[in-house]
Amino acid sequence: MFMLIKQLTFGQISIRQALLAISHFLSLRRMLSGDDFNWSSYHLHYKQEILSISKRNNLVLEQGDFSINGGKLRLLKQNSILPSHHVLYESIAILKASSLLEIGCGGGDHLKNLSTIFPTKKVRGIDISKEQIDFALERHPALAGSVSVMDISRDIPPQSLQSDLVFSHTVLMHISEKGGRFDRALQNMFIRASNAVVLVENWQQHDFFNAVKKVCASSEKWSKAQIYFHESSAFPEARAMIIAFECHAPEAKSYELFLQGGKLRTH
Repeated sequence: MFMLIKQLTFGQISIRQALLAISHFLSLRRMLSGDDFNWSSYHLHYKQEILSISKRNNLVLEQGDFSINGGKLRLLKQNSILPSHHVLYESIAILKASSLLEIGCGGGDHLKNLSTIFPTKKVRGIDISKEQIDFALERHPALAGSVSVMDISRDIPPQSLQSDLVFSHTVLMHISEKGGRFDRALQNMFIRASNAVVLVENWQQHDFFNAVKKVCASSEKWSKAQIYFHESSAFPEARAMIIAFECHAPEAKSYELFLQGGKLRTH
């Protein structure tokens, strides 16, 4: 609630967004799951968030908006993308992957941008909300056939969704540890990843470092992987966690690389 008041005070969200967030917080479904949102109505909050962010940042990239060389993404437009988006795209750039699966694809902007940056890569996405999938197709009709409804905290993606790289962007941080939901979501990501998993999250929300180590230790395949971190070349404060068998990025020896002095919370 403190963060909500702070965002409202500094004009980062509208009064409508604040009221929607409060209604999500007080919903019975959210309370039972322990998640940060009531996912059945989250799309209403999400659409307002997209509208607000798009006034300050470029959410959809087109050819001519960027250049990429040696794994570094250079932005050519003044209306810059968000730091967390930048570090996500760079992390994917330094990994060898022909297919990508996004967990919690929301409005589909990442899938569209990745298709623009890496036109030869196959992109797919899943989201817990049908309304979010409908919104993604409304924003990006070309994603038809590439996005579907699925609860990663409950359902293991089918074999057809096996991908070289599976990633999430600010999604797992909203899933509660209650009833093992967060652990199942993380484990299901690794089940469908062939070579790498990339996480861009609020590192204070869960102990991602030890959670990832636990998942890897329980898998014969992933026990051979390492945890790496990638720092955005444009926004040093933005950092991604990369779990891979080989990666040209520094190995993460401790979680402090991600927390950067922040306090660890669980929920």
